[in-house]
Amino acid sequence: MKLFKRQILPAQTTISASTIVGENYQNLWKLRLLTQALWIVAVGSILMIGLWLIRVGRLDVGGTLGLVMLFANLAVLGKRSSWQLKGVVLIAELTIVGMYFPLLIGLRYTALSIAGAGVMVSAAFFNRRSAFALIAIDAALILLYGHLAQTGRIFPQTAPLADETIFLAWLKSAIVFVTVGSMLTVLIGGLVDSLESGAVRLRRLSDIAAASELKYRQLVDSAPEAIVLLDIESGKFIDVNPQAEKLLGYTAQELLQIGPIDLSPQKQENGRESAELAREYIASAIAGETPVFEWLHHDRDGVLLPCEVRLQRLETADGIFIRGTMIDIRERRKAQAIIQSLALYDNLTGLPNRKLFQDRLRHAIATSERDHKYSALFFIDVDNFKNINDSSGHASGDYLLTVVAERITACVGEGDTVARWGGDEFVVIAENLSESLTQAGKSAELIGEKILSALRDPIENPHQRGQFFQNTVSIGMTLLYGHIHTPEELLKRADIAMYQAKLAGKNRQRNFDVDMQKQVEERLALEGDLRRAVQKSQFVLHLQAQYNNDRRIFGAEVLVRWLHPQRGLILPGEFIAVAEETGDIVEIGKWIIETACRQLKSWQGNEKFRNLVLAINVSPRQFHDQSFVDFVSEAITRWQIDPTLLKLEITESLMLDNIEVALEKMAMLRESGVSFSLDDFGTGYSSLSYLKRLPLSQLKIDQSFVRDVAREKNDATLVRTIIGMAENLNLSVIAEGVEEEAQLHLLAKMGCHAYQGYFFSRPVALTEFEQLFV
Repeated sequence: MKLFKRQILPAQTTISASTIVGENYQNLWKLRLLTQALWIVAVGSILMIGLWLIRVGRLDVGGTLGLVMLFANLAVLGKRSSWQLKGVVLIAELTIVGMYFPLLIGLRYTALSIAGAGVMVSAAFFNRRSAFALIAIDAALILLYGHLAQTGRIFPQTAPLADETIFLAWLKSAIVFVTVGSMLTVLIGGLVDSLESGAVRLRRLSDIAAASELKYRQLVDSAPEAIVLLDIESGKFIDVNPQAEKLLGYTAQELLQIGPIDLSPQKQENGRESAELAREYIASAIAGETPVFEWLHHDRDGVLLPCEVRLQRLETADGIFIRGTMIDIRERRKAQAIIQSLALYDNLTGLPNRKLFQDRLRHAIATSERDHKYSALFFIDVDNFKNINDSSGHASGDYLLTVVAERITACVGEGDTVARWGGDEFVVIAENLSESLTQAGKSAELIGEKILSALRDPIENPHQRGQFFQNTVSIGMTLLYGHIHTPEELLKRADIAMYQAKLAGKNRQRNFDVDMQKQVEERLALEGDLRRAVQKSQFVLHLQAQYNNDRRIFGAEVLVRWLHPQRGLILPGEFIAVAEETGDIVEIGKWIIETACRQLKSWQGNEKFRNLVLAINVSPRQFHDQSFVDFVSEAITRWQIDPTLLKLEITESLMLDNIEVALEKMAMLRESGVSFSLDDFGTGYSSLSYLKRLPLSQLKIDQSFVRDVAREKNDATLVRTIIGMAENLNLSVIAEGVEEEAQLHLLAKMGCHAYQGYFFSRPVALTEFEQLFV
């Protein structure tokens, strides 16, 4: 059976296939019937000639007529003669015989019936018009016979009834002939019309069916998926579309010799036998269901093809079959793999993301429970990563993270897990370290030290030539053993340990212990309070006066204090470092600058204070904030103050990240009139190579040198060197931490002309500071 039988027809035609077939069939049966009739007439002619010879003993007119009819029949019986020609010959012979017998032997009604047969043939094979024309001709001949007989010109062997003329007898014969002939013509013509009408309807239905089949075939052939028809009994394909040939690599003829099992591996992906599983799906389809499933086929080259298969029961007059559609899902699986990768892996580093890591951690806990071995969980944070993003850009930061990921991965075993937790944080699971707690702890510490060592090596920035990252990491570690602790608790412990490593100075590893948690909780509480303090501006400014050699106040350093609602006044040493790490220092710094500018504005109308210079400490994080320069400039404009009365104190560490950016910002502020002082000079990575490039106006000698300047020769030498260097660079010098007369005397002798320290005044509130001028 061919459900999808292909039609071999021109694409465009004005005559349907069914019309051509119908007309040929009609011609064929007419030809066959007329041929058979002519053979009968031919046999009859032979018999008639024989009887004529026996009766008359010679070929008279009747015998000659039979001989002519015999030759006429034989002439048109060949295959080359059309049915129309054969019909005309047959009708002519019947009419001639029917019209001749009454003249010869007087068998009037027998002869008329023979002539009537010619009328019926005309009505059946041609049309009613030709039949009625023949009836008229025959009737006219009959009446002509009657007239000739009445006048004595012919003498047919027919006697009229009593009281009846010869013509009247022939007239009655003509009426009977016309009546019967017309009736038969109408009946036969109607029957032929009905048959032809039925044939037309059948041809139209055949056209519709053929068009529908052709359309269905075209749909099947042009379908994007492979379509096959499966015979249930043989288990073989009985039809396939071109897509099936293309998908499987076989021709249609080759596929029709095999079945789906021949194209399947022994087992499917779920481990089930292909033959057994196929029987289940086919039975489900036969039951009326529409099973949809994934199936492995192999093509002609043996390559496995994962397909989505849909089976459907198809019931026809020839029986029940299974229609199957197959869709190649290799690309779909690739897309699913990409989606799964995006869902479970970090797109920057390629490491497992947080979601996948949590699954791995649960698995590690279960494995530890089963194997009775300790594993370790590490929480790793890149130190000072935000500074890199702020100073060098996110592209540089992203590159650093990829290198960190590679180096961490290289430090652990093949079965261990390294994941990106988020941002600059990574997590590691080192599994099956040891059954001994002590040995497991030592192994974990070695892994942590290995990671620290690997990440100490400089990383060259490909986005800025000549720049190297000297970044380190802080690591927190906790051991895990079975289900003693939940995944959440373990992560919290490792995070707390990492936090302690940060507080201890970074670039180190800390192992979790219970005391850590308390310290971290206190730190987190401080961060929360500080965040609220920033929102509610819970800060006040204290000023520490700065004096010249005449012991007159020429300015002050602005120092911030946190007025905590419960703890009271908190000194900056307790919260500035925290604010620097959390980023709150940016908002605190803005508040300090805004408040200092407002204070300078309020002093403009007072002769005592109008020329005082306020020095403000600027943290590296605040300085690198993108809005720093604009904010300072806008604050000066908003409060309409003299910018020369504003001095910004920066540290040497600010230059380490990106000196070019720092120089650009300083130059912009310097042009507006703001001056810069280099704070804590001598304690950092002092370098004349950049010091000479900085737009500074002052160097500030750190109090660690001032403290022992009168007692330690080395400190005195360093201070003298700093002062001499400042003079050569045309910079002023101020010494902080002056607490004794001897220190002041020696500093002045060395050439220092400005001082700050407890010897003069402690940092005090604004009202107390103003009283120093009384």
